[in-house]
Amino acid sequence: MIKGENISKKYSEAPVVKNVDIELKEGSIYGLIGPNGAGKTTLIKLLCGIYAPDEGTIRLEDKNISVSKDIRSMIGYVPDNLNFYPTFTVKDMKEFYKGMNSSWNEDRYKLLREIFSFSDKKRIKHLSKGMKTQLSILMTLSSMPKVILMDEPTSGLDPFVRREVLNLIVQDVSSRGTSVLISTHNISELEQISDRVGFMDKGKMVLQEDMDDLKFRFKKVQIAFEDVMPLEFEKEFNIVSLKKYGKVYEIIIDEHYELFKTRALNYKPILMEKMDMTLEEIFIYRMR
Repeated sequence: MIKGENISKKYSEAPVVKNVDIELKEGSIYGLIGPNGAGKTTLIKLLCGIYAPDEGTIRLEDKNISVSKDIRSMIGYVPDNLNFYPTFTVKDMKEFYKGMNSSWNEDRYKLLREIFSFSDKKRIKHLSKGMKTQLSILMTLSSMPKVILMDEPTSGLDPFVRREVLNLIVQDVSSRGTSVLISTHNISELEQISDRVGFMDKGKMVLQEDMDDLKFRFKKVQIAFEDVMPLEFEKEFNIVSLKKYGKVYEIIIDEHYELFKTRALNYKPILMEKMDMTLEEIFIYRMR
């Protein structure tokens, strides 16, 4: 639904996003992962039209979002740093969003409003960071956008509200076919709901893959031999990481396990056992 090709952006002379290709498909959730300073927030601001790319294009429904105000109105953005008018009440903010969005759904707002605990009369300056995040999510979902871009959307939320927010996002995707991108350091959350993940580092997209394919490829294997691991074994396979505990080697492989197993048996191991990896483990090993 939204597609960026060869996107680059720099501040002064320092490049922050470098030649990134990214696509958010209709009815899917894209998880964006990376260390601090990787360029994730800048990429999100490019995708929603706050920044214009120095190079490359970003298109939604085949229209360039940099030059089309109408197409940008189809994108909802939940930022990490929320800058609401501090003297506004929650009700004031609702009226502001309602006036700005022709697709505003009042019935949806009232339904979602029951999930969040703050009063309509509460002023923004008196809301905690978590409450401001809830308010931003509430306003965004009630605006009925086709694309939702979220930067640390569960930061500052208690576990119960965090679970409710994630459920709301999943329901929106399944019922309306929304395209969602979520950037967060809580990788276990992304593992539960994402269809596709991208790893960013130093402004570049170092890996993009469907979640199922990624977890199918990366496996942890415990293997042991009568003697030490043959040198030919290390050379033959794509071993991401290798540790030794006594006679047992713990390796991370980046390839089809059954094909690996067939070839590994030629080295006559006395033990070989595979273990599934979490997304967080894959991210850590891949970044190394």
